[in-house]
Amino acid sequence: MNRDALARAMTEIDDELIAQSFEFSKISKRNLQVKKLSAVAACFVVIVAALSAFLLGSGTKVSVYGTVVSGNPVAVSTTQNARAMTQELSVPLEIKATGKVVLKAQSGELYTASSSFGEKEIEESGSFSVRWTVENAEIGQEYFLTVSGKTDLLLSFDESLNKWTIKLLPGGKKS
Repeated sequence: MNRDALARAMTEIDDELIAQSFEFSKISKRNLQVKKLSAVAACFVVIVAALSAFLLGSGTKVSVYGTVVSGNPVAVSTTQNARAMTQELSVPLEIKATGKVVLKAQSGELYTASSSFGEKEIEESGSFSVRWTVENAEIGQEYFLTVSGKTDLLLSFDESLNKWTIKLLPGGKKS
């Protein structure tokens, strides 16, 4: 194409078309910026929700005699000679939760204030007390209680303390 033909073609383009093309490109850039900001905001919301679920999901606290059960053993027998104990072992647990809690005893039975019969599994909400009873608890045996399918508590005889203890297993896994 020669210069004259190019100049004539350029002058025949409608001025409105040129103005609309500038306006369209501005709108496209704005839309792109809005989409990017929306994606960043959505990622932020997902991260905050995941952190909240993780932190609030671990909002269940189990206590024995006012001491929160953790990875360190908490003594549950008060007798001086716990080794001679051959009858039932009863552990009073206090549960504080932000929502529904399911307790499942793999050994023994669970008693609440509202039930006179022992159960293997109970479901409660909020703060409540429960008694975990193991009949004929044997030294050398380990007894497990699962809390909401995530956390395992281990009841066993601690030779160094000469007492029955309960502790939280790391990662909720049985050893």
